[in-house]
Amino acid sequence: AEDAALRAGFGSGAWDLMYNDFVLVGPPADPAAIDSGCADVTAALRKIAATKSAFYSRADLSGTHQKEVALWQAAGIDPGDAEWYAATGLGTVKVLAKADKDGAYTIADRATWLTYRKDYPHLRIACQHDRLMLNYIRVIPGTPAKHPHINYGLALAFVRYLTSPEVQQMIRVSGVDKFGEPLYIPNAKHQRIAAEE
Repeated sequence: AEDAALRAGFGSGAWDLMYNDFVLVGPPADPAAIDSGCADVTAALRKIAATKSAFYSRADLSGTHQKEVALWQAAGIDPGDAEWYAATGLGTVKVLAKADKDGAYTIADRATWLTYRKDYPHLRIACQHDRLMLNYIRVIPGTPAKHPHINYGLALAFVRYLTSPEVQQMIRVSGVDKFGEPLYIPNAKHQRIAAEE
């Protein structure tokens, strides 16, 4: 979606900011028999489908939902109207609550999982650390041509601020004191930001 917006001229560029990843969570009973320490999300999803274990999707066209769809495609599975696959239309926190209550699998971004996992005692991480589950976050300032009302100079200053070493250090340590790991990994690269392009 971001690349389409850039191609359509709605953004003047995309600057890498940070990333985290998604985690596949499910009930401790693990009805899909996903190997502990699983780092292959496509294998895990195939096991969910093969065992017809309950899976809850956000199904709301969010970034999380789009990632989930891409992961099912990578696994070669179209869960579509499968009886075990539920399109909830809920946000991540509510999907996690429903999965916790009903003993289902779902996908969440790690930051949300870390922040709220104490509320879901009947869920555990079933699969993580697969490169397919990375979640890159960029900052995209609007273009004056499409958004004449914006202060483009201020937008670029904001990009410079977000990608500065100081903010990248804040990102690097955010969450470590509370969760033992950062919520995001800083990812700003040295990118030229023109003065007032």
